[in-house]
Amino acid sequence: MDESLSGVRACWLREEAVPMAGACPGFVTGYWTSDPETGKGHTLAVFDAHAAAAAFKALVESRAGESARAGVTQDVLALVEVDAAAGAAVSDAADRPHPSEP
Repeated sequence: MDESLSGVRACWLREEAVPMAGACPGFVTGYWTSDPETGKGHTLAVFDAHAAAAAFKALVESRAGESARAGVTQDVLALVEVDAAAGAAVSDAADRPHPSEP
C-alpha cells in the first residue's frame, strides 16, 4: 500500500470497494484490513457459493486499474473453501452441511 495515498484509499474503500462487494450476488460478509507493520492490506470476502466468489474475483481483477489509483495492488487473489469458523456471525452456518457433503 502506498501510504501517501492513505486518504484516497480510505475513501475508495468506503465509497467504491465495500459497496461493490456488498452488492454482488451471494455476498455474505467481508473484511478489509491493514497491517501497519508490513504496509499490506488484506481482504476476506465470503460468498454463499463458489460461482458467486468466482464472479467477484473476476470483477476485482477487471477493476485492478481503479484500485491501483487508490494505492491498492493485488498480490494474490485466491478462491478458497471455508473449512471452519467461529463467532456469533457463523452460528447459523454451523447447521448447514459442507458443500462436499451429501
